[in-house]
Amino acid sequence: MARILLVDNDQDWLDLIGGSLPDYEVDTARSYQAALQAIRSGVFYDVAIVDLNLIDSPDRSTLDGLGGRILDALRDNYPSTRRIALTAYPPSSVKRVLDQYVVDDLLLKGNMALAVVPEVVQAALARTSAEIPPGIRAQRSELRQDFDGWQQDRARRFEQELKRLRNELGGSALRPGGDGLAVAAVQAQLAALEARQEAFGRKCSRVAARLGSIRSEEHMHMMQLETDNLKRRFGMDDDLTGQ
Repeated sequence: MARILLVDNDQDWLDLIGGSLPDYEVDTARSYQAALQAIRSGVFYDVAIVDLNLIDSPDRSTLDGLGGRILDALRDNYPSTRRIALTAYPPSSVKRVLDQYVVDDLLLKGNMALAVVPEVVQAALARTSAEIPPGIRAQRSELRQDFDGWQQDRARRFEQELKRLRNELGGSALRPGGDGLAVAAVQAQLAALEARQEAFGRKCSRVAARLGSIRSEEHMHMMQLETDNLKRRFGMDDDLTGQ
């Protein structure tokens, strides 16, 4: 299922447009900062629908152009994400907006039929598919499934080991005459494993986002190397310590 980022400071528009896309996974952001946080989170978005003006404070102009900055950030840093602008500008401004922000399409709030929204999204996704050779699409899907399975398994094992250490620590702390050095050792193991789990999450989010942007044989090879390195770093067997 394709994932869409929908950015608008008006909750009514988020509800209307989001509701018109039941066949997609839609994340919403109501501000410039929330949108930046979403695209930097490691999630790969197939499509972004972004209102051009996001008033972050009463002092800002209603023509602040913050949404345009989001579109520019996507173009520069996540070029594989299809970009659709959303605006209340009049129809006469369509060409200027398309030229200024280099987007795949433009939705005008003034005369927009909601039935058009999924058609525009589908057309943007079709352009992405047309750019990727069929063999690369198949390899990307296989690599993504393998990575997702490995990530879920490692995440589960991290939680199991953390639970074991926390239980051991709780038992040691409650045991009369418990060995203080032993408790300190378990605390150190727990802190180290928690830090490692956090690093694991960050790295996996980055790789997951980049897997969605594979478009060529060269990029496929680079991502295979990156996933292999990640597996080596965080272990391919029962060892979570990295030692």
